[in-house]
Amino acid sequence: MDIEKLWPVDFFQITDRSDNMAAAEILYRGHPKIVQAIFWVDNGIGRLLKAMDLCLLNLWQHYKNLGYNFVDASTSSKFGIPNEGLLRFKETLELLSSLRYNLSWSSE
Repeated sequence: MDIEKLWPVDFFQITDRSDNMAAAEILYRGHPKIVQAIFWVDNGIGRLLKAMDLCLLNLWQHYKNLGYNFVDASTSSKFGIPNEGLLRFKETLELLSSLRYNLSWSSE
């Protein structure tokens, strides 16, 4: 919640008819044209209902209507190792994958 002191944070969830959570997302709006997905998840209920697909479809339209040009769908790896299932899921949404570079410098 402290991040909201720096820039807007959006929270979304999809529930089933019994109000059980099926999918959720947290996104940062720290740039005027790029929104960044920080956390997105579904569960067994959500997978059966394809809740993440519904959530993402609506989120893309929501941010497009707000004037954003890009949605950064975050990384598809853990400690540099690609998550094949997540990559396949993102490909079904026609998302583009690219390398994310980390820049560092020596203190010498």
